[in-house]
Amino acid sequence: MSSKSPARIDDLVARAGTLLEWSRRLVTEAIDPIARSRNRSLRPYSIQPVAANNKLNPIRVEIANNGRKRFVPCGPAYAASTYASIAATCPITCAFKDNGCYAQAGAGHLTMGRLDAIGRTMVPLDVTLAEADGLSRLWPKGVPQDGGAGGRDLRLHVGGESSCEAGARALADAVAGLKSRGLGTPWTFTHRWAEIDRDAWGPIGVLASIDHADDAGAAMARGYAPAITVPEFDGRKLIDIGGGAKAIPCPYEAGADLTCVTCRLCLDEDLLGRRRGIAFRAHGRDKLVAIERLAARARSRT
Repeated sequence: MSSKSPARIDDLVARAGTLLEWSRRLVTEAIDPIARSRNRSLRPYSIQPVAANNKLNPIRVEIANNGRKRFVPCGPAYAASTYASIAATCPITCAFKDNGCYAQAGAGHLTMGRLDAIGRTMVPLDVTLAEADGLSRLWPKGVPQDGGAGGRDLRLHVGGESSCEAGARALADAVAGLKSRGLGTPWTFTHRWAEIDRDAWGPIGVLASIDHADDAGAAMARGYAPAITVPEFDGRKLIDIGGGAKAIPCPYEAGADLTCVTCRLCLDEDLLGRRRGIAFRAHGRDKLVAIERLAARARSRT
């Protein structure tokens, strides 16, 4: 007869049940990328319900106990933001991928490095589907009503991209769900404007990221207002990008006391209808690398 007490047997059974559940979870995560990405440590994307980015919404800088700077959103208007693995989602047509990308430099390189380590082990579409899943589960009880013009705004892909058109449609569905729960304006930029139909983005405002004015007309023909990166611009002077279209220098980068949620030029204006785009300066820690990449791209067009 066993010498183990009933309590001891019950304890062993409980532990066995726990181990079995852990095993099932590991197997599920191994074969299901969405389930895998719900494990925080395995997510190839990041969602910031409030962006700690002074371009998107106002922040103040505090010094933490360890002496490091901490960026604290301070409103009164806020935006959320997302990041996705650059390695998995950004196309090689981006002149700055691994060569002057602002999101891969400075404070952002730690976040992007972590996301890329995970993203490189996944199919690119699965990365975007995981991000869409994360967005679909955000604010189940309703979106905070503290955006620049109503519900909280959402900047998709401060770093990263949609992997493809199927991914864009998945993001559109997730954002449509957020819109039904009170989301403000969702907006993003894409280097995949030549391969993703504008309609695939649904309620998401999207500008075509270009690095040469010759591409502005093609982007507009596909329904995208262009966003061009330039080495520098002359204050707020409009930049001719061909075909009667002009780019407006980003007001924030031109020195205006505005953030994205208060400017709203990229968010709410009918730029395409006005034949207008937005111009951004090369910036970030690797600004000089980005400027050289622009020069190299220009030489390749001549």
